[in-house]
Amino acid sequence: MPNDPAATARLLEAAEATFITTQIQAVKQLPSFPNNSFAVQQLGSGVIATTKPEFVWKLNQVAGWGMDGPVSEHDIETIEDHFRRIDCPVYINLCPVAHPSASAFLLQRGYQVAWEYMAVHALDLAEWEDDENASNIEIIRVPDNDSEAMALFIRFSVAGFLAGGRSAHLLQALAEAATLRRDTKLYIAKINGEVAGTAALAFLDTAFGRVAELYIDSTLPGHTGKGVQTALLRARLDDAKKEGFDVAVVTARPGSGSARNAVRVGFGLVYSRKTFSKPTRGSGYSRDRDMETYHRA
Repeated sequence: MPNDPAATARLLEAAEATFITTQIQAVKQLPSFPNNSFAVQQLGSGVIATTKPEFVWKLNQVAGWGMDGPVSEHDIETIEDHFRRIDCPVYINLCPVAHPSASAFLLQRGYQVAWEYMAVHALDLAEWEDDENASNIEIIRVPDNDSEAMALFIRFSVAGFLAGGRSAHLLQALAEAATLRRDTKLYIAKINGEVAGTAALAFLDTAFGRVAELYIDSTLPGHTGKGVQTALLRARLDDAKKEGFDVAVVTARPGSGSARNAVRVGFGLVYSRKTFSKPTRGSGYSRDRDMETYHRA
């Protein structure tokens, strides 16, 4: 991992732009969205991703923007045009190392900070050593093209997240997309033969280095507090290191179980992104509703 904080931020933001690009490409393949107009457009070093309004900021966002110098008003007009087409509020995830012109333009145009931050945690895999003693949690690595195991992954990924009151439609799309991504490995955790949790690992190649992103971690009701997510984190870090990746990254809400588990296995907080938002015509934007969705996600 680069020693320079700015270089580290460029690496992680480039990885995030790659991640959301591949995510939208996978969602576009789902048979439940025939004739969709889901799109990803490059914008400097970042990307604009748009799907459908009901997927809110999870699949409608600007990522990695402003990392290669000053931005322009034309950039923002391009962003707003994309979100206007689907009648969705604009969601821009902005790195604190992004050029100051980005936040200045946003504030001038009436954007609000929808929520203060998503914490980006990273771990240098060259220094990773798994010293955890064996546990009773079995980690299954889902083989490629094993449709039965993938269906199991989808089913239990959705079941774990539903406990938090999230949209079943969105959760289904996210889980199915993970099974279609060629850059992703899937994991299922079992305790005494019973599925206890699921997770995924994306291998991302960027111009600045290779990043392993740990995502879509889900624990089944009745199995929280048993070390399921910690076991899944360790298994994925082992695999990422064996594959020769430089850095692992986890993005989580500060103070969440995911953030605490990441720190427990060795991740450190690198920086936090602010999410700026603004309504488009007829989108019915509500900052309070956005905050509620954010805290459920």
